[in-house]
Amino acid sequence: MSRLPIRWQFTLWFGATLALLLFGFSLLLFVVMRHQLLTAVDAGLQEELREITNEISLARRLPEMLEQTRRRFLEHGVYHFQMADPAGKVLFQSRAFDGWPPLVTPVAAASGDLYFDTRDVPGLGPSRVVTSVAEGPGGRYVVHAATSLAPFEQQLSLLITVLLASGPIALASGLAGGYTLARRALSPVDRIVDVANRITATDLHQRVDVLNPNDELGRLAQTLNALIDRLQKAIEEMRRFTADAAHELRTPLAVLRSGIDVALRAPRTAQEYRQALEAAADEANRLTRLADQLLFLSRQAAGMMQIDREEMRLDALVKDVAEQLAGRTDESGVALTVEPLEAWTVRGDDIRLSQVFYNVLENAIKYTPRGGRIAVRGKAVDHRVEIEVEDTGLGIPPEHLPHVFKRFYRVEQSRNAERGGSGLGLAIAQSAIEAHGGSISIKSKPGHGTVVSIELPGELTGSKAGN
Repeated sequence: MSRLPIRWQFTLWFGATLALLLFGFSLLLFVVMRHQLLTAVDAGLQEELREITNEISLARRLPEMLEQTRRRFLEHGVYHFQMADPAGKVLFQSRAFDGWPPLVTPVAAASGDLYFDTRDVPGLGPSRVVTSVAEGPGGRYVVHAATSLAPFEQQLSLLITVLLASGPIALASGLAGGYTLARRALSPVDRIVDVANRITATDLHQRVDVLNPNDELGRLAQTLNALIDRLQKAIEEMRRFTADAAHELRTPLAVLRSGIDVALRAPRTAQEYRQALEAAADEANRLTRLADQLLFLSRQAAGMMQIDREEMRLDALVKDVAEQLAGRTDESGVALTVEPLEAWTVRGDDIRLSQVFYNVLENAIKYTPRGGRIAVRGKAVDHRVEIEVEDTGLGIPPEHLPHVFKRFYRVEQSRNAERGGSGLGLAIAQSAIEAHGGSISIKSKPGHGTVVSIELPGELTGSKAGN
């Protein structure tokens, strides 16, 4: 059944449930109607028995009693009677009982008590019989009232015929209605499938119409639309990344080729060749760094980057990176200060984390004018370590802050070109920090500087490291 289409599964389940309900309802209706019809038969018998027992109790002498019962009850429609003394001798019976043996029924314990039973009565067939004891002239008498159950069985037969005839019709109507309902309810799925089939890598503008956002299919359509939005965004970012990467690679390649062409155009002195080779080496190094950065981001996005998690001292790592950049700060005329850091232990990849702090400090040095200051400070907050790098540099306009972690994003193209930036440093830093379970954020104000906050899971070991 699981291989059938959902609408047929829904229809069959609906039909099976409806069939069980119809069977249960029919059975209940049959039981109730049988009880009601039998109760009506018993009520009629009880009323007729009450009439004959009244005649018996009102009679003063036995001959008078027998005369009255013969006159009124010898033939009494569908009801038939028999009266006997306690010894079992029949004193009176309706014409239908002529020639048949007397009815034998346990005698009720007291006068007025009623005893109903169903039996096959000779001359009547299946019948309903009620028995009672009446006080009359000369003592107590056992009185029987009987009626054929043929009308009762005919009514039950008619009821069964109606139920058997109407059940399949109701079931067929229910199946047709269930299939129609399933088809209408699942029609949005066909529209969703149609839209999904039209979506390609070159056409991601298709969206599913959301007719009712509050039902299950409406939420499915909304979820699919959100998925398409994310897919479109991812593909657009991939295209932009590819275009930006091609652009970034084209520039150093063009410079490298131009320098080589110039060097080969005419004979040169050894010093001129050396200068041309040094320029080519610089561009080759730039290409190598760019290729490494692109490879890192691509492998990180594909989930192929493995983080070697080992216990390490974060404070010592930050100090080592700052010492590596000491020469750069001297050349730029920028003061770099690492405030006293407590001894923090973190689990992570020291190479990746060193690259993060190197990129952040290198950016701070690039965009801090001569005479500016860069301060590195840290604090522990609830088993997490927060390192802040604050500079007094140019700052970042507010409209650019939400985009600074995007690949190849530059606040000012000309400014980054002058400083040799590729726009990948912060993207790499964010990717590495998030891979370590941390976060990185930037606060900046144009003309007043920038604060980069890096937060990582870590523990305080107790000792301090100076600057």
